[in-house]
Amino acid sequence: MAADLTHTTRSKPIHEAERVLKLLYAKKREELGDAPGYEQFYPIDLEKVLKIIGWTIDRVEMVGHSSSNDPIDAKADFGKKSLTVGVHEGMPRGRINFSIAHEIGHILLHGERGIGVLLRTRSIRDNFNKTSLRHPFEIEADRFAAELLMPAKAIRIQFGQIFQCPSIIPDSTIAARIAGRPLPDKKTLSRAIAGYSPGGEKPSLADFFGVSLATMAIRLTELRCVLD
Repeated sequence: MAADLTHTTRSKPIHEAERVLKLLYAKKREELGDAPGYEQFYPIDLEKVLKIIGWTIDRVEMVGHSSSNDPIDAKADFGKKSLTVGVHEGMPRGRINFSIAHEIGHILLHGERGIGVLLRTRSIRDNFNKTSLRHPFEIEADRFAAELLMPAKAIRIQFGQIFQCPSIIPDSTIAARIAGRPLPDKKTLSRAIAGYSPGGEKPSLADFFGVSLATMAIRLTELRCVLD
């Protein structure tokens, strides 16, 4: 029987994401017979999250277009409890994951508000704090997605294991070593760190958490892993 998460959709996006992570962790532990390690838990299994909340997912090449003619990356149909996501050749995994997580945010945060369908268009940026000209539901869904895919504690642990420090500044020796050249600002450094693969063997932070470089860079700045 699917766990009923939809009765707490009025909670804040961060708290809801934390609750989903706890449920997913418990499910993984049950399946493995032991506590899952980070490598077994990340990237977040979004299809398992959907199964827990009793929704299905349909992957199609093209979802459609919004009323403003923006291509739709994903949409949630509350009547059918079905999430549709656009997946075509060349589409980055990180973008697909964030779109699915964004729609799960709508499901859990806004599902009891008499809404039939909510969607994510390509006009929505990866900046999950951007508030200009955006509906509050979209901001909340992006915040939920960020917290679900990139929990603060997990990011800080992985960051510390890779770089052996809690934060990095642009004009530091380690920053130059990461990029192979001096870096002019925090934004450039954040992106370089997001895609850095230690020794070319271990996954970068973006790959480990299954998100885009841009999304991980924003998260690193937000968590003050990258400073001015």
